[in-house]
Amino acid sequence: MKKVKQVEAKHHTFVSVAPPTPNGLLHLGHLSGPYLASDTYARFQRQNKRQVHYVSGTDDHQSYVETKGLEVQKSSVETVSHFGSGIKMIFEQYGVAFDHFLNPIQDQSYQSFVQDFFMRLVDNKVVVEKEENNLFCEQQSRFLFEAHVRGNCPHCLEMTNGNGCENCGLYNDASDLINPISNHTNHPVNFKLVNKYYLELESLRPSVEKVFSQTKMNESLKRYGRKLLSKKLPTVSASQLSQWGISVPGKSDQVINEWIEMAAGYVYMAAQKD
Repeated sequence: MKKVKQVEAKHHTFVSVAPPTPNGLLHLGHLSGPYLASDTYARFQRQNKRQVHYVSGTDDHQSYVETKGLEVQKSSVETVSHFGSGIKMIFEQYGVAFDHFLNPIQDQSYQSFVQDFFMRLVDNKVVVEKEENNLFCEQQSRFLFEAHVRGNCPHCLEMTNGNGCENCGLYNDASDLINPISNHTNHPVNFKLVNKYYLELESLRPSVEKVFSQTKMNESLKRYGRKLLSKKLPTVSASQLSQWGISVPGKSDQVINEWIEMAAGYVYMAAQKD
């Protein structure tokens, strides 16, 4: 794994902002919320003589890229290229100036870093391999997760896509959706028993609680954190049965969960300079 440069916090400021998914262009809310705000903050820090490293990129391997490609009859790579170039053009037009902008599908060094990051989690038994039921669409011979499936949230019962409920904000692992339906065929789906990797967050509770207690955040985020910590922390799919994403070393049929990839991405970007 590439070593991240150690810096003295009192002299340096690292500003990162969640990467936009290239399945569409940015609207004004996208732009004004995270991106213009973070750019303004980075400029303010520079005016105060701090060394700033301001980073973002595109979230290329999201399942929503693949589903958008199927919708517009483009490959996932073509979808990333089309919308990714439009997103970067919008940033340039509005003067959002990143010190490093990551293009995941083009950066082989990044992909290797993510794979190494993932395997360290496996080697340290933070991520474990086990056999579990996963949703499977017989008509398309496709495993379903996130943007590929919808059903009733197991927590609040509202309709939602897999892996995260827009209504209550709680996690589902897709296979625990109630009455799951394929977003491709609009038909009920089956279960198939498969081996893949999982991250058991409850086993990391002491570390999660420590970070939560020591991190400054706004009140709404604190309330959300307390809500999550009041329950048993979920077991999260660390890999998915898919061909779109960064492959799990030694597993030709699996890719690293994009959210775990994104966590590794922040570490990677912290060490980059354009």
